This record gives sequence, structure tokens and C-alpha cells, in this order.
Amino acid sequence: MGQVATARAAVHSAVHFAVHFAPPGDEWTLERGAADPALVTQRFAKLRKSPLDAAQWRALEGSIGKAALARKIAEARARDPDDLALGILDARARLALGDARAAADRLAVLEPRAGGLQPRVLDLRVRALEAAGDAPAAIAALEQAAGRARGEARGKLLQDAYTRADQAQRAADALRLAEALAALSPGQAAQLRLARAAGRAGQRGAADTAYTAAIAGAREAERPGLRAEWARARLQAGDPGGAADLMWTQLEAGAGPLERDAAWGLIFEAAQRQGTGEALVARLERFLADPKHANDPAGWRTLARAQTAVGGDSVPAWRRALAADPADPEARAALIGALESGGDADAALAEFHRLGARNPERVQLGLELAGRLIGGGKRPQGLQVAAEIEAAAAATAPRCCASSTSTTSTTSPSAPWRSRSGW
Repeated sequence: MGQVATARAAVHSAVHFAVHFAPPGDEWTLERGAADPALVTQRFAKLRKSPLDAAQWRALEGSIGKAALARKIAEARARDPDDLALGILDARARLALGDARAAADRLAVLEPRAGGLQPRVLDLRVRALEAAGDAPAAIAALEQAAGRARGEARGKLLQDAYTRADQAQRAADALRLAEALAALSPGQAAQLRLARAAGRAGQRGAADTAYTAAIAGAREAERPGLRAEWARARLQAGDPGGAADLMWTQLEAGAGPLERDAAWGLIFEAAQRQGTGEALVARLERFLADPKHANDPAGWRTLARAQTAVGGDSVPAWRRALAADPADPEARAALIGALESGGDADAALAEFHRLGARNPERVQLGLELAGRLIGGGKRPQGLQVAAEIEAAAAATAPRCCASSTSTTSTTSPSAPWRSRSGW
């Protein structure tokens, strides 16, 4: 009886699923399968009424296959070659079978008479062109449609075209479309888009104008970040001098710690690209001599790196960087390294000892210092540092049951560890 009840329940569930989860209007019975000719005919009729219906398309593809569906469409179209819906379905079938170019060509002919379906036919044509590997034609199709559109629809089409041009790394197309968007809807966001597009296209004048407008229209808190972006764009466009000029202006106007760090990094990179390290050192020394900037740790770090790059003595600059920010591990490590490489092992050791036993950087810095000292022929000092690290590690190692094990007889049969391990 239990098996009979289970079977009845399974049948009931199957009937319920077929009735309630079939596409609307499908007349399912237990005797009809997905490939039933009557059901296929019913679904095909619905698809002709709504040729871009995704659910009916998937159902037919799943029941009779792509090739059979394409043949059915072709047969219907042979009987009615001017039918718009069948033309769209023919293009969909070609796209599904991998002939994206033919699909796009078919849709280009149909689109002018697609009426209310025109936006969706255009979207399908653009996807077909991209599938065919023809991004320029896809962008052009959207741009041409935007030329015929008005208002919000025009903006959406231009934005779609711009996004695709940017993704395809077609800089000239993206710039042209960004200009059209800025003309259609001026504003800070449009100017920033235009600035970025112009930068990627190598159009420095247009980028400068647009970045100036975008920064002027931005909130005060956003402006330093946008200036840094502008400087990076100049750097990437092969204008390191222009990038450095922007960052010097930002530093002289005053900026927060994060913005200063970014600015100094860009200035240093620009000097490296230009080969103007000596000039950078001189300008940095003048800048940091001003009491307003004397406590800028990032500035002193940049001076120290610039001095190192030109073969100068960076120890004083690293000391000033550390004095401005005593918790800076980079400055501490660099100062120890500069002292050691300059031959002053005692000063390097003294600086290392200032770290304190609990400093989290001590072990790593000590190992590096010991290695450099030993490698540089100062074996006693190197071994001294290594011994200090080892002693500190031993002193902080956990002590496991030292007192209890010392008072327990190793021959006592009552020792619990002995009975388990057999030692």
C-alpha cells in the first residue's frame, strides 16, 4: 500500500508541475511532451506574435534544438518573406547558430521598419556586431541611432556607445562620444568623463581643459584626488614635467597627509622619468627648509630617496623623516640600512637598539641588519645582532609546565604522561 501511495503522489506532483509551471497558455497533459508537434506549433505562433520573447525562444530551442528551430523559421519565412517578425526570428536563429555577421546584416535591413520594436532590434543588432568582432560597427550603429533620437533616449544611446568604445579601448571613438555627452548634458560628471577620455586619447589640451572644469565643479574634499588623477594622466601621456607641476602646486597650497603622500610619490616618479634627480634634491631641500613644511615626513622620505638615487648621503633626511614620524617603520629600516651601507656599523647598531625589545619590526630589521653586516665583513657585529634576536625570542617563548615536571619523578608509575606515552 505504501508503494501505491508514493506512486500516486508522484503522479499528482507531475501533473501539478506540468499544469502550473508551463509557459502561459500552454495546454499540457500527461500525454504531451515538450517536442509534441501541437505544443511546438502553439509556442511558435506565440513567438511570431512576440519575436523577441526570450522564454518562448528558450522553450523551443530546448524542445526541438537550434537547428530544427532555424529550419522551422526558414520554412515559415519562405512562405511570407516580408513578415517583420519572421525576419527578426531569422536573425535570432542565425545568431544562435554562430553566423553573427549575417544576423547583424538582416537586422540592419529590418530596423527602419521595426516600429515599437526598434530599440530592441537595435540592441540585438549591436550584440550581433560585437559577437562578430566588429566593435566599430556596433559603436557606429548606436551613434547613428542617437543622432535620430531626442532627449533622454539620445543620452542613453550615446552613453551606451561611449561605454562600449571605452571597453573596446577605442580611444578616439570614446573621446568623440564623451564630447557629445558633455555637449548634451554639461556638468561635473560629464567634464570628468571627457577629461579621462581625452587623456586616454593623448589629447593633453582637451584633457587639461576638462580636468580644470571637473575640479572646479567638484566638492572641496574631492579636488585633491582629482588633481592627483590629472597628474597621473599626464605622467601616462609622457608629460612627467606637467605631472610634477600639478603636484607641486597642490603641496604648496596645503594638503592632507594622504594627499601629500600621493603627491610626493608622483613627483619622485616624474623626476625618475625625466632624469632630473639632482634638480629634485635641490628643490626639496629648499621646500623643506621652509618652517611650514619642515615637519612633513613624506617630504623628508622623498628627499632621502632622491638623494639615494643620485648617490648622495640620505642619512640626515632619513633622520628628519623619523623625527617627524617616530612610528614610521620604513624610515627606521631605511635609516639603519643607510648607516650600515655607509660604513657606520656602530651607528646602525645604535639605531637598531633604539627599537626596543617589544617593537614588532625588531626581528625582521635585526635579521636584515645581521645579514648585511656579516656579508659586509663585519661578522662580530652581525653575530651580536643575531644573538640578541635569539635571546629575545627565547625570553618570550612560552614555558610549559616547567615547575610541575621538575617535581615529578620520572620513575613514578603515577605520572599520567608516562602511562600514555610509554616514555
